[in-house]
Amino acid sequence: MALDYLAFHRIVQLIQKELLQGKITKIYQISNEEFLFEIRNYGKNYHLLISTYPTMPYINLIENKPKTISIHTPLVLLLRKHLENGKIIRIEQQNDDRIVLFEISSFDEYFQNSTKKLYVELIGRASNLILTNQENMILDCLKKIPVQYQQLRTLLPNVTYVLPEKPLLQKLPQSIENELEFRQCTLQELKNFIHQSEQIYITENETKKDFHFFPFLSLKGKSQNYPWNVGIETYFSLSLQSERQRQRIASVDKVVKLELKKNKKKLDKLAQDFHQAQNAKEYQYYGDMLLTYGQEIQKITNPLPLYDPETNQMVAIPMDIRYNLFKNASLYYKKYQKAKVAQEKIQQQIALTKTQIDYLESIAFYIKEADEISMKQIEEELIEQGLLRKKANYSSKNKKKIEKKYMPLQYQLDEIKIAVGENNLQNEYLTFKMAHKNHYFFHTQQFHGAHVIVFTDTLNEKLIRTAANLAALHSEAKDSSSVAIDYTQVKNVKKIPGGKPGKVLINKQKTIYIDPNVELLKDLKILS
Repeated sequence: MALDYLAFHRIVQLIQKELLQGKITKIYQISNEEFLFEIRNYGKNYHLLISTYPTMPYINLIENKPKTISIHTPLVLLLRKHLENGKIIRIEQQNDDRIVLFEISSFDEYFQNSTKKLYVELIGRASNLILTNQENMILDCLKKIPVQYQQLRTLLPNVTYVLPEKPLLQKLPQSIENELEFRQCTLQELKNFIHQSEQIYITENETKKDFHFFPFLSLKGKSQNYPWNVGIETYFSLSLQSERQRQRIASVDKVVKLELKKNKKKLDKLAQDFHQAQNAKEYQYYGDMLLTYGQEIQKITNPLPLYDPETNQMVAIPMDIRYNLFKNASLYYKKYQKAKVAQEKIQQQIALTKTQIDYLESIAFYIKEADEISMKQIEEELIEQGLLRKKANYSSKNKKKIEKKYMPLQYQLDEIKIAVGENNLQNEYLTFKMAHKNHYFFHTQQFHGAHVIVFTDTLNEKLIRTAANLAALHSEAKDSSSVAIDYTQVKNVKKIPGGKPGKVLINKQKTIYIDPNVELLKDLKILS
């Protein structure tokens, strides 16, 4: 459930009780839709989290500061400039709706007392954060609405802020109406209960989960109560974590797709250049014709017709009439040498570009399957490859000579461990750090996928089929049939010199064809 105006009113009252006259010490933007304010009051530090996600807008005093790194946007820099070290002198709900005003008093750059207003609108898809001066002139906002949208308020810097129109009749959420009917009580009686409550009740039955400052008796399910801020954090935490992960994946995926597009375009251009460079032999042929059969030519014309006795045909050779025959021949030989060198260079660039495309496609595959830990490792890998910008806490100072451990998924079958890499860094660590040279390596043929290691010197049919099935299920071919899986001992697996992470060469391999089937993994015991 999203916050309704009854719950929001009580939350504002409780926040007002804790934060009024408090000092804003730090402001962070921890995602595109989340802001965190650190506030000092009554000798205690508070963390005010504001989420403007369209599906779960809310405001709360959270117990622990998120470990997410702050991002830098023009809005958060402006908020820091005007609000940090300011005192909160007013907190008030607006329009009896899910809008709260924070009025902050601070000193400006001229050390004059200045008042700024921060409007927090938590109204579904239109959720917004708007900073204004004392006269309600907008300084900046999270989501801007230009003038041409006449049916909507204009939200732009240097425009006067206007509250959304107050609905003539505040409609109750269906869950509240159901509760009033079930309890046989009036709305005012329920409001009185909410006004006295400092507990959040999370009520859940088989089909629905909801929360409020009272238990939903109408749901006829299990109800658990928490201190109000802990209850809100508990209710939204899983959804919020999922949304942060989705945004993180989308951000990295966008970078990878742009790089893929750029490299594919580069490959097309190189193919065109290579085709043009293949004219090298034609340039050599023209030069040879001029020196062999052009000796008796008295006048240079463009083109110059010459008879080729080998083909028994006339050849029209383009000429530069400013120069004599020998100079034209020399120019053709120079073009021949240049085109010949270009062919070699272009072939090298084509090979490098194809390698980069293959690498990026492997990253794109791993992103689809990534959990939070694996996503962090993928980001780290992309930073090392120069494809992502370094984050604030990622520097050479952190790169001490301590071996990092990228632990893969680990299973056990008949007392034998089998491990599966979830990204390139895990693949490298698994194959070249964890595995012994006599252990066995499995990987799909011609598809991006996981390295699978069986930690034993001898294989049996059950181990081979299980490991091959794991390799197929953790690859791009997981929805295919009769997938070819190569397997060999780790001593036959070598890194490609100067190659990308996770790329290897194998020899002395055998091949098994298998239909990916999750049912074949039922005997596996999960270790991690």
